[in-house]
Amino acid sequence: MLTCNYSTFPGLHLRQLMNQFLRISVFKQEFEELLQLFARELVNPNIVDPFIDELVAQIFSDLNGIKRCPV
Repeated sequence: MLTCNYSTFPGLHLRQLMNQFLRISVFKQEFEELLQLFARELVNPNIVDPFIDELVAQIFSDLNGIKRCPV
């Protein structure tokens, strides 16, 4: 998995609540765990690619059905 410093993400610290939130170690740890889960489970190509392939197949199927309909 790729790693990066999320604290340099543009706009992350524009809101004071986020700054205060990340100063509390329990919340910061939970936030980091959620980011890791997101990266591992949702952005993982092994998980996302089959869903995308299925969606593309459904769209093509729908488009082929529309092409066969008389106008």
